[in-house]
Amino acid sequence: MCEKFITKIFILLAFVLFIGGCKESKEQNNKTAVEAQKTKAELARVKSALEKTKSESNELNEGLSETLEEFEKIKAELALATKINDSLQNQIVELTEQRDEALVKVRDTQELADELADQLKEKTEEVKAMEELNDELIKTIEKLQEQIKQVSEKVTEETDKEPYEQP
Repeated sequence: MCEKFITKIFILLAFVLFIGGCKESKEQNNKTAVEAQKTKAELARVKSALEKTKSESNELNEGLSETLEEFEKIKAELALATKINDSLQNQIVELTEQRDEALVKVRDTQELADELADQLKEKTEEVKAMEELNDELIKTIEKLQEQIKQVSEKVTEETDKEPYEQP
């Protein structure tokens, strides 16, 4: 029973102290309440800013995703352009080699044409010389034929003038 009594006194004393402390703390409670209101308002602002930041973060993430997709597309296009460029460079090399080979063939053909032209010129000169020689020979033959004709006529005339002698 003594214990019950001590417990009751202790509770009563705590109650009195609590009520007395409450009077002093009423002002403190009001301050605390005002601070709590300020803190709640600040917390609401922070929550709002956090939501806004989350929203902006989501938008940035979406933008980043779109940018990454565009980057991948550009990267693929660049790879394709590089492949096409390499192919074109190879074609240029092949065409350059073919052009160089064609130029060598043209040069060789030109040299051959020049040689053949020189040979033709030489042969033409030979033919011209032979034609001149042939013309001279024809003239000589004509002269000889004329001389033969003249001699033949002379012989014929002399034979006609001389009587026939019998042996």
